[in-house]
Amino acid sequence: MKMNFLKDIIKMPSFIALVFTITMLGLSVSATNPFLSLYCIQQAGMTPLSYGVLMSITMVFGLLISTLLGKASDSRFSRKSIIIFTLLSTSAAYVLFALFTNYYVLLAVSAIFFGISFASFPQVFAYARDSISKSNISAINQPLAMNILRMFYSLGWIAGPSIGSVLVNKYNFFYLFLIVAATYIFVSLIAFILFRSHPVTLSVQEDKQPVHLGKFMKQPQISSVLGTFILLSIASSMSSIVLPLFFTTSLHGNYQQLGWLFSITAIVELPLMIVVGVMSRKMGKTAIILIGIIANVLYFLVFAMAHSIVLLYFAQVLSAISVSIIMGYGISYFQELLPEEPGTATTLYSNTSRIGSSLGGVVSGTVSGLFGYRSVFVACMTLSLAALSIFGLVNAVNRSTIHKEAGKI
Repeated sequence: MKMNFLKDIIKMPSFIALVFTITMLGLSVSATNPFLSLYCIQQAGMTPLSYGVLMSITMVFGLLISTLLGKASDSRFSRKSIIIFTLLSTSAAYVLFALFTNYYVLLAVSAIFFGISFASFPQVFAYARDSISKSNISAINQPLAMNILRMFYSLGWIAGPSIGSVLVNKYNFFYLFLIVAATYIFVSLIAFILFRSHPVTLSVQEDKQPVHLGKFMKQPQISSVLGTFILLSIASSMSSIVLPLFFTTSLHGNYQQLGWLFSITAIVELPLMIVVGVMSRKMGKTAIILIGIIANVLYFLVFAMAHSIVLLYFAQVLSAISVSIIMGYGISYFQELLPEEPGTATTLYSNTSRIGSSLGGVVSGTVSGLFGYRSVFVACMTLSLAALSIFGLVNAVNRSTIHKEAGKI
């Protein structure tokens, strides 16, 4: 990696503020996500199915809200204002989760406040895209720059799960949620002070009409990409909901060991983010995504067969490969599809996760209730195989079409 490239990244607008915000987002999310299903089921008295319904409804609201905010950030309002709004909403959600255990109250809080909060991740990275485009970073190096920023999100995941497990073990969920809520308020303050209010014309060129998303998504190649990422998201959602329960009940692990499990993924993921960014300049983007999907299939296969906690620790290498590609390069991949509207593109990528998660909650609750936690990982592997088939088949057809058209020239 050349020194000039690193200097260009450091000199990009709002670099320090972006690094801090992205790292703290990773830290806060990772401190709570591994334990949220445990809290809802063990403390709030939910069943796996009712928790799945809560998550599904939340994801539906998050999908609608983040789409509206994504379009607004590309056309009307500054991304800075929207980012601050979503961060404060997240803080409010955790405060209310700390104070209430009634299912319907938590359902409303989750749908509204967490629904708004889901826009924070795509908006921060859309803001990062704006900053990168205003820097001296060349077009070929911009995906690598995005992956380096995404790496700081993974950096937060190294310490977050362990911090969360310590707070839950020594204190309780109440203190965990309040501390995370305070963290989001602090991050919103940093964003208010250090983020710049980019005019929307930086994202959408004045001489071009906004993309009609309906027509755009009906294109065969685009719809196949969306379908692929939705299937992967369903599998990821099902796994994230069931993994803590499977780990603590079926394999009898404790909260601290669960925290280590998630931290290992982040540690391995950090160097892989850079590797994937470098690979994106040398390999085809299709090949990179295929590698990530194959790693996903193997990861769920290990979980479906595992009877040892130690084996799951080793399996996190596969998870890190998958996450660093699907989540790391996936953002740049979607932004290349809609280069003139990074807010909409990043939200479109994020919404594949929301759609998948809205389905994954109910499916995981139903499957685990009928067949047990381990069967969920079999279902996740099946979904990943379907995603691999769709993505591989459609891209093979596209390559064949290109060769035929080239032969006619």
